[in-house]
Amino acid sequence: MSTPGSPDRSGTTAIDRKRSAKIAQVRFRMLAFLLRATGIYWLGATNFRNLRVVRPTLAIPGMPTECDGLRILLLSDLHLGLGWGTASRLLASLENLTYDFAALAGDLVDEHGENPQLAEAQDGLRSVIAALHRPVYAVLGNHDTADLYTLLDAGGVCILNPDTATVHHHKGASIRLVGIPDGEAPSPPATLLARKSGITRDAGGLTICLAHNPADFRRAHALGARVYLCGHTHGGQICLPGGLPILHCRGVPPALMAGSWHHDGLYGFTTRGVGASGLPVRYFCPPEIALVTLRTT
Repeated sequence: MSTPGSPDRSGTTAIDRKRSAKIAQVRFRMLAFLLRATGIYWLGATNFRNLRVVRPTLAIPGMPTECDGLRILLLSDLHLGLGWGTASRLLASLENLTYDFAALAGDLVDEHGENPQLAEAQDGLRSVIAALHRPVYAVLGNHDTADLYTLLDAGGVCILNPDTATVHHHKGASIRLVGIPDGEAPSPPATLLARKSGITRDAGGLTICLAHNPADFRRAHALGARVYLCGHTHGGQICLPGGLPILHCRGVPPALMAGSWHHDGLYGFTTRGVGASGLPVRYFCPPEIALVTLRTT
């Protein structure tokens, strides 16, 4: 069992994370004052509530033809528990969407927010999970709590990890799914790890990696993944016109901050996420539900 002074996989301790969260809260309060003083806070708050559905297509050379048209619902960065009504907007937007499986890319709740309501967050997350078509796969992010593993498992969600692969069958094709949780995410109990089926490169198959952080794309490449789905960045959340982020996430190349990208045979999509952190505002970076379609070329 970890203690407040014991480091996580990234080498960060719980004490360090709490200190960083406190510093971030002070900065967000200052930012909120500035946005209100300039009269544009309302615009960011309106944008935050405007949840949209985007439908990107990833063209994967040499992908098995059976996988052509595979559609994945990608949800990330809900940050439930901050009292901003995100769960209800998401539930309304999920109606009538069709997809082959759902992928939850972390930061489903927010333990680092100011006065987080974690019980409310878990209730909201249970409602979201119940509304999703099966199967559902997930990894956790740096804002998530360890008890989510039990909640997700009880809801029938398959928790992915980098050491073992889960096989998803689609039109006769076997697709291997691996997951990379954030380096600061809590470690999963051994009893909840996905069933081992081996991590090997297979030229005739397809490996999809679900991750929280785009910065881990090199790990996915080493696992033989061709597709990389992630979140974490919020697309910048507060951007200049044209979606140019004012602030960048540590370790994330600018090209991987939002949208579709590829690197050395790995084809990725970074979603801007459903919610927000720090403040319920977004500028030139609307929140989104992503329906990612894979096409073979």
